[in-house]
Amino acid sequence: MILRRITDNLRRQNWTVLMSELLVLVVGIFLGFQLEGWNEDRKNRVVEAHYLERLHSDTELNLQDLELRAKTHLERAASLQGIAKKLERGTIEGISAVDAEMSFCYWYVTEDVRTRTAAYDELVATGNIDLIRNGGLREQVQLVHAEYDRSRNDIHVVGSVLPGIASVMQPHIKWHESAVRTEVNDLIIEANCSADLAAMAEDRDVISALWHLYRGQIIVATVRRDQIRILERLIEAFENQGAT
Repeated sequence: MILRRITDNLRRQNWTVLMSELLVLVVGIFLGFQLEGWNEDRKNRVVEAHYLERLHSDTELNLQDLELRAKTHLERAASLQGIAKKLERGTIEGISAVDAEMSFCYWYVTEDVRTRTAAYDELVATGNIDLIRNGGLREQVQLVHAEYDRSRNDIHVVGSVLPGIASVMQPHIKWHESAVRTEVNDLIIEANCSADLAAMAEDRDVISALWHLYRGQIIVATVRRDQIRILERLIEAFENQGAT
């Protein structure tokens, strides 16, 4: 309709009306694009809020797991340290069964934290990472996930050398089965180990291995603590984002 009026006015050389009609057309097109942009921006903000909520939840859960892992490795380190000191003095008195089991049965355990990264992976795969408008928060999210990869590599390196270090303890360790009944009366067969502590006290290689294993647990715990600090900063950034 408006195009026909413009054509008619152009043919009649009615310039004043023609300019008015053109102005209406241009303004209409501009408003149409503006409205489309507003709608697209509104949709993006909804998607952003959805991803930020998921990222925040993943970060909090990952932080809880990392804190538990760090605590476990520090407990193992303390156990290894205590036993190593006693064996260096040539005594086995005061070494508890719990400490012995932790030190000699689980020296090889460097569990990885199964970090929750589904939301971040989706953002990267879909190319929507820039939907996070806050540049500082976006960089912090990317830093955390880069740290996940770096830490995983560091812990893998530590874990790969533990079997060789601990192999000198194997002649003094015996594994055996034991039956355990659960609260619902189910019978479970577990594998447990026992150590000849007296022989270990006389084997200097074992004592050296214990100190190396102690150091390994400290390294892993330190890596976890580094991760925890970065995640704590990210959670603070999420909270600041919510406050703005």
